[in-house]
Amino acid sequence: GGDVPTSPGDTFRGPGPVLTARIRNGAPLTSSALTAKVYGKCDGDGADPVEELNLDVHLHADGVARVRITEVLGGGGPRSEPRWTSDELVLNVDEMSSVDAGDVTYSATDGEMLGSLGGAGTGGEGAAGLISSLARRAGLAGHPTDGFLVLSHGDWRLMVRLSPFTVYYFRDGDGDDGPPMVVAGTGGLTHFEVRRDRGCPAAAAGERRQLGEFDVEVDGDSSGDEEPEEYTGEEEAEIAEEEEAEVDRHGGKEIVGYWED
Repeated sequence: GGDVPTSPGDTFRGPGPVLTARIRNGAPLTSSALTAKVYGKCDGDGADPVEELNLDVHLHADGVARVRITEVLGGGGPRSEPRWTSDELVLNVDEMSSVDAGDVTYSATDGEMLGSLGGAGTGGEGAAGLISSLARRAGLAGHPTDGFLVLSHGDWRLMVRLSPFTVYYFRDGDGDDGPPMVVAGTGGLTHFEVRRDRGCPAAAAGERRQLGEFDVEVDGDSSGDEEPEEYTGEEEAEIAEEEEAEVDRHGGKEIVGYWED
């Protein structure tokens, strides 16, 4: 791609991506699924809510790698235009050049992933050896090689782990045992909550069901079939006293909301 926005209204600037994909939230209970339990489903067809995001990988000739995760636009979703970014204020597009797409090697051992890459993907023992070597350098020795994708060009190796979603960036000049130069997502704190469409009939109805403690279930969890534990009046009083005795870490302050500033 060229140095142009990827879609109308997109403030992204710079060379186009060498890889585009969709990533799906594979958590057993997503925010969309939990919302559907309260308000009901929006699509009306009874299908389980699906959370997907766009993944774009941009590789620059000077060794810079840009990994962009953006919302899926259109299709009746709650957002029709991209979020604003400050690219034009902080980036010098004239100094940014992409690597030649033909110089990028895509390595994976997962058959489905290789199929989606078409002829551009490289598998077999060579891919398995590369992934195992990088995983060891990243502290993931012994992990199965499936679920990883490595983009290589020159001395640079960008390894993407799909579940949990994590990115590692290596340089061969750092030695065979050197750790990755950059890591993202290793803390397990990645969170994205899909916006709910205000035009959804279920949301507009203004009625919602109060979730109980045992309404929230995950796959393989049978706790929803269990009866809640009952306490005597004396036990309930003791529990209340213990809760009141807990230290107030925030000094009486309460978080009332989050905003994007």
